Amino acid sequence: MRALRPARSSGEVIKMLKRPFNPDAFHFNKSFLEPEIFWQGVMNDVELRIFYNKFPFAAYHLLIVPDFKQCLPQFLTEKYHFFIWNFVEQYKNCLTGLGIAYNSLGAYASINQLHFQGFIEEKLLPIEEDLWVHNGGDTAYPLDCQKVCNSVEIWKVIQQLHQSSQAYNLLYRGGCCYVVARKFQGEEVVPDWMQGMAWCEVCGVQTLGNKKQFNRLNQDEITKVLTTERI
Repeated sequence: MRALRPARSSGEVIKMLKRPFNPDAFHFNKSFLEPEIFWQGVMNDVELRIFYNKFPFAAYHLLIVPDFKQCLPQFLTEKYHFFIWNFVEQYKNCLTGLGIAYNSLGAYASINQLHFQGFIEEKLLPIEEDLWVHNGGDTAYPLDCQKVCNSVEIWKVIQQLHQSSQAYNLLYRGGCCYVVARKFQGEEVVPDWMQGMAWCEVCGVQTLGNKKQFNRLNQDEITKVLTTERI
């Protein structure tokens, strides 16, 4: 299913974190998407529109669009950072394995409307394993990764990335957030077997649409590709 997804802006060379919302481009307010709305309503003073991702690469893969009527560009602000942090904290016990991810523009966000990607996975993603330095281990992760366990401190890190015009991916898990700084998309050519390098790929999970490529792929090759995106 993932192999059928249109590339949209994830196929572009993008070297900026913010561009104006374009009503003529694909976005989540298009009327033909209304039958695909999984849930819509107000939560913690934010009006949400939630879709089930029809091109999933994670379990229970949701697209979460906050305050969709405002047509916000894909640029994270303080309000929505804390909203997502609190969302995960609120539901982590009843939805065991809940995680929410974010791709900045230039980090393979495919749609320039503010949105997050939710999933439920009890098994640790590779980036969450204990062996990595950011989790207290001895092995350096292939990409520049910070694990921050305070919502205020996370926002400070995000602000620094914005100020330095640095592309990044986020993974919110209950009680912490993984912040991965990386090169802008298009600065390095990714191999044919990789459809892009957004939050899931930088977290170590690769989705392939070709079984032969999957069988040939090994850990060293994945590590090598991730390392090329290191800033």
